[in-house]
Amino acid sequence: MIVDWDYGFCFQGEQAMKRVLAVLLIILLVPGVSIAQDDDCPVQVQSVLANVARDCAGTEPGQACFGHGPIEVTTREGGGAFEAAGDILALDEACCMRLGAMQAPDEWGVAVMEIAPDVGEHSLTAVLLGEVEIQNAASFFSELEVRVESDTPVYAGPGSHYDTVAGVVAGDVLHANACNCTQNWLRVRLPSGEIGWIPARRATVLGEVDSLPVAAEDSPIYAAMQAFTFRSGTAEPACASAPESGILIQSPAGAEAARLWINGVDIVARATLFLQAMPESEFSIEVLDGEAMITADDETITAPAGVRVAIPLSSGYAPSGHMHVEPYAAPDIENLPFTLLPQAVDTVPFDNPDPLLVGQKACTVVSDRGETICALHFVNLDGDAIVRLETEFVYAAQGTWEGSSHENPAIIEGDTVSGDLAWPVSCSLGGANFIGPVIWSVTITDESGHVSEPFEASFNCVDG
Repeated sequence: MIVDWDYGFCFQGEQAMKRVLAVLLIILLVPGVSIAQDDDCPVQVQSVLANVARDCAGTEPGQACFGHGPIEVTTREGGGAFEAAGDILALDEACCMRLGAMQAPDEWGVAVMEIAPDVGEHSLTAVLLGEVEIQNAASFFSELEVRVESDTPVYAGPGSHYDTVAGVVAGDVLHANACNCTQNWLRVRLPSGEIGWIPARRATVLGEVDSLPVAAEDSPIYAAMQAFTFRSGTAEPACASAPESGILIQSPAGAEAARLWINGVDIVARATLFLQAMPESEFSIEVLDGEAMITADDETITAPAGVRVAIPLSSGYAPSGHMHVEPYAAPDIENLPFTLLPQAVDTVPFDNPDPLLVGQKACTVVSDRGETICALHFVNLDGDAIVRLETEFVYAAQGTWEGSSHENPAIIEGDTVSGDLAWPVSCSLGGANFIGPVIWSVTITDESGHVSEPFEASFNCVDG
C-alpha cells in the first residue's frame, strides 16, 4: 500500500530526475498476521527497528540507507536504486525522499542517513521516521554552469583584495553556486572541487543569475542533506508504542559543532535533536542532549538539553515569526529509536532549578527616546517568579554606560516556566550617529533565590 500524499512539494517530474517507487513489506515472525494487534505492537516495532539496525549498519558518510518501506525517492539522472531493505543511495543523488506513515508496524517508512558536512571530518546520523518528506537543499543543487571569457585569478572572497587561491583561463567551464549582493562576483566550484570567487564581468552564466543565492565571504557551503527542507505528519502512529513522525539527528561526541540549514533555520549543534515541521504551523526542535545554537531571522537561541524551540513556518517552509522556547514534554521522546544512533542518549529529565536565559530578539534602541523594551528568552523549570534582572556593562565602541537592576521584570510572552522577559533599556548617542553592539552581561533571580548563569545580551543605539 502506498500512502497518497496530496502535498508533495518535490515530486514534480523534472526531466533531470527519475522517479523510483519503492515499497517493502517485511513479513514479521508472527505467522498469518498482516496487521499487528495491540498486544503484539511493541514486539513488532522492536523487530522492525532491529532489522533496520542490521540492514543499515554499514551506511557510510554521504549515504542514505533504505530501512523499511514505504519509501518514495526522486533522484538526479543516473541515480541508483532504492527499493529494498539495505539498499544504499548516495546523498548527492537524492533530490527528495518521501516516507509513509505507520499503518501497522509492517508498513512504516524508516530511512537512515549519514550526513557528511562540507567542513569537518565527522558525519551526522539522521533517522527519518514515518510520515516525512524531505528535499535536498545542498549548495550544488543551485549551481549554474559558467563559461570563463578571459583569464582571471580566483579569489578567496568577493573582491580583488582577497587572497588568490587559483587561476582560470578563457574557455574553462566552472559551476557557480552563489553570488554577492550586487551580482558582480560569482562563487564558483573549480574542477578540483576548490571554492573561490571570480568577477562576473569575466564570465558568462549559462542560466538565470537571479536564481543564485546571495552569499558573503564566510557564508557556508552546504554538502548533500546538510541543508534541506522537510515536513512531517501530525497523525498519531497506528501503534501506541511507536515514535511520532519526524527526524532524529545526532552529531558525534567530541567532534566540533556541526552546522545544518533546515527550513530556513541555521542550527549549529553538538547534540541529539528531534525535529518535526508542518508548513503554516511550526518547526519544532527538541534538544535531547548536548546544546544547539538556533538562529531564525534576527533571533538566536542557545538551547540546552531538555528544551524545545518552536519556530512558526510559512507555507513556503520559511520562518515567519517569533521563536518560542519551553521545556519539552517527556512523552514526546519516550518511544524514539535511540538504538539506531551510534551513541547512547541520556534523556534525564530537565530538572535544573536555576532559571536560564537562552537568547534574545535583536533590539534597536532610539537615542534619547526613553526606555525601549528588549525581549530576553528564558526557561525556569520550577516556575518560581522572576524577581530581579541585573545587567553589567561589557563592551561598546564608545560612550559611558552603567549597569542596572530591575525588580519583578514583566513577562512579555509565556508564563513563569518559559517565555520572554522584558529588558527595559535606553541610550544616548551624544555626538555619534550609531553605537553598536552595546553588550551587557545579564542575570536573573527567582523568588527562591536561584540565579541564572550570566548571559550576553546586546542592542544597537541609533539616531531617531
